[in-house]
Amino acid sequence: MRSSSLFFLGFLLLATITGAALFTDLFRRSTPQKQTHPKIVYGWNLWPGALPSLVAYEKGFFREEGLDVDLKLVKEYRDLITNLEQGRVTYMGELALIDALERTANGQNFRVVSATDFSSGADGIVASPAIQDVKALKYKRVAVEKSTLGEYLLRQALTSAGLSLQDLTVVDLPASEAAEAFIQGEVSAAVTFEPHLSRALSASNGHLIFTSAQTQNLITDVTVFQKNFVDQYPETVQAVVRATLKATEYIKQYPEESFVIGGRYFSITPEAFQAQFRGIQLYDLQQNRNYFSYTAGPDSIFQHASSLYSFLVTSRVIDAKNTFDLDALIDPRFIMGVTRH
Repeated sequence: MRSSSLFFLGFLLLATITGAALFTDLFRRSTPQKQTHPKIVYGWNLWPGALPSLVAYEKGFFREEGLDVDLKLVKEYRDLITNLEQGRVTYMGELALIDALERTANGQNFRVVSATDFSSGADGIVASPAIQDVKALKYKRVAVEKSTLGEYLLRQALTSAGLSLQDLTVVDLPASEAAEAFIQGEVSAAVTFEPHLSRALSASNGHLIFTSAQTQNLITDVTVFQKNFVDQYPETVQAVVRATLKATEYIKQYPEESFVIGGRYFSITPEAFQAQFRGIQLYDLQQNRNYFSYTAGPDSIFQHASSLYSFLVTSRVIDAKNTFDLDALIDPRFIMGVTRH
């Protein structure tokens, strides 16, 4: 039994090495391999959509691109955005497009260079058993992280039920604390996202009354740098996009191994990570190319961003006077610069 086990392990190792070698050849550099890149910091929080960047780090895809990347975990989403704004992280790979629009309207100089994922059920509103639907939130205490994607999800849910934020008692808490407040019975409902959503459900008698699966890609996550970094180091941005898309392809081909990586970073089992990941859809290279094209309709990031901007204005999150050039915010050249063979 020992010798046959060793043979199997040897075969598995050889298959993994061979598969990795073949996989590495999927994406070719369109620029010379030897480049000098600055040291960069990838800022992430506990959102399963961070998996492509975690896989890129663990599998050496960043190193293959000549990148020296540090990972900085910032547990609260709003704090992570502040880190990006203040330059404490070089880029975010999972900033909601709607948040990028809101920050840009209020003076930030971001550049969106690729799409990472969209939430299809991984964000939601968890409520106590007495609250059967969104309409029943009227006059209730609801925890939500204001001025972020959580508020926008809540606004859309309320609009569908003929309500507004003014009909609630809003308790402004980060996503993790919103989940905890719900578990402790301090609020009747909470808006949160994975992994906090699963925790809120498992630690209470709560149930979901609305999720991002009921929206049309309201929560699409994108890779964002500051404009000055993109202008100064376009080759570095290109390398980040290429490495992350390579990782996305790897996740599709080797999901079990990828969930092991995700589980390790989230301090949970691979099975638990996989369960949290089910509500997330990743954008691969072709989907990114389609999304970053100037086609008509919501399949184009330009049309999608325009619709989200109108939603922000209608919801009075931003002033209609705070206009900006979408063509300046969204930079498709890095997606179009990735070649696959």
